[in-house]
Amino acid sequence: MDRITVTGFRRAPPFAHGLVRDLRVRWALEEAGLPYEVGLIDFGDLDSSAYRRKHPFGMVPAFEALIRHTDLVAQFPVLDAYVKRCEAQPAFQKALRDQMADYARNAPVAA
Repeated sequence: MDRITVTGFRRAPPFAHGLVRDLRVRWALEEAGLPYEVGLIDFGDLDSSAYRRKHPFGMVPAFEALIRHTDLVAQFPVLDAYVKRCEAQPAFQKALRDQMADYARNAPVAA
């Protein structure tokens, strides 16, 4: 597997410390024991074309190597157990049902 790079902000205002979304990704990678690097950017970099190639919506985190929820998760027992615990939560189940309903309502119409 390629080395994973997680992009986060170089600085964040005090109220956002510990809340920026790259924390969740770093935590999951730590739980899985997967090595990763950190790429730090400034807030103004979000709109740059170079960053938009990494994340088209200009948000953090962005990844150089993407881990998808596939068989890879099952290879790491700690991460697999974490995912199963999270997916068993009623809040996740409702969010997933709502998301899938949105997708169904907005499915492309065949030409």
